[in-house]
Order: sequence, then structure tokens, then C-alpha cells
Amino acid sequence: LGLATAARLFDEVLARAPMTSLSLEFFERDDQSRIDDYLQGLSDGATFERRTGRNEGSYPPGHRAMLEAARKAGRPVHGANAPRALVRVARTEGYARLRALTAEQQRLLRIPDELVVGRYREAFDKVMTPEDRDVQAPEERERLDAVFRSQQLWDWTMADAVVDALELGESPVVHVVGRFHVDHDGGTAQVLRKLRPGTKTLVVSFVDAWSDTLAADDASRGDFVIYVGPSEGE
Repeated sequence: LGLATAARLFDEVLARAPMTSLSLEFFERDDQSRIDDYLQGLSDGATFERRTGRNEGSYPPGHRAMLEAARKAGRPVHGANAPRALVRVARTEGYARLRALTAEQQRLLRIPDELVVGRYREAFDKVMTPEDRDVQAPEERERLDAVFRSQQLWDWTMADAVVDALELGESPVVHVVGRFHVDHDGGTAQVLRKLRPGTKTLVVSFVDAWSDTLAADDASRGDFVIYVGPSEGE
């Protein structure tokens, strides 16, 4: 619901900061050559969408608007996420299996040095545990640990992509991501600080609710919180 506003915000950033780049959770690192082909005019829009598997659900108007704005301005766009097949390996076989892959495969991801703990992990476990299950049961802990490995592979790979862009002199890097990864100092935000201490971050979080004032539960969500109304049907 907030993507139209996010796209407008990105337009403003581009206008004020000519070294801006765009980083997207919703494109994977092995999409990068296809993104670059489109940005450089080597493929048309239809070809780009086909090659990257875009559809109405995975390429909403807000994402399209941001990518097109970057293309028009001649600015880089980064597919920031780890390929889904490798994320699945993290969940089902663990990081040791990923370390045994080829150098070219490992270039597409950033294996976590350590796992984030605290509020982020606790919130993750709560969201991922059905109400009829005991979050502390041994079999449930094993399942949650496996799923959290894949979540953290996303966090570390996306943060690594942002760091790479910053090291190339792109600033600011606008990273578009599902809010759970960054709200309340989420995993991606924490990992970014670990990988590049001192990096200045600013989190804009969109909440699918109406409020004329900042709700107490949202006070630590981000640097800016924008209420965009309830989802359709709510």
C-alpha cells in the first residue's frame, strides 16, 4: 500500500542526490545481468520481465516506477537478494553445504558470520509459529532454526549488496525491502552495521493502518513511520 509513496520519495532522492542507487529485495543476485541489460538498452521491457520472471504479483507498479526512475536517471539498480534455490539449501541443509559450493555460486550470497538474536529473533519465532504449536517444543525449535537460517541468509546478502554499492561510491543507497527485515532495528539493519560500522541508515516504514498520531507500538519501528490505511477487505 505504501509503494506509490515510496516511489515518489525515491524520485525526490534522485533529484537531490545524483549518486543515488536503488537496491531491491525482490530481485535476486542472479538477475543482475538481466537488470543491467535492460538499464543499458540491450533488452526491452517485455524481455526484461520475462527473463526475470516478473508478473503482476512480483512486479507491482511501485517497484516498476522506482526501477524506471533509476533507468531514466542513469543510476544503478541492484538485485540484492540471494537466489531462492540457495536460500532453500540454507534451510534444508545448512550453511556448511553452501560453503561447499563453487566460488561462482557463493558470489551470489553472503553466508552469515553469526545469527542475530534478541527482539528480531523473538518476533520471527512468534510470526512463524502457528497458534496451536509450542514455540519451545524441541521439534518446533528445530524447524524455526532451519527457517531462520534462510531468513538470515536474506539479511546478510541484502546488507552485503548495500555495502558493495556504498563502496562503489553510490550514496545514498535506497534499499526497498519488506519491513520486517528493518523495523525495530531488524536483521538487515543490524547486519549492515556489522559489515560496515559507522554507516548512517534511515528507515522509512509503511504501516497498513490509519492513525493521526504515532502509535506506541510503532515508536521504534523506524526513523519515519507512514500510515497508509488498512489492506483491502480489512
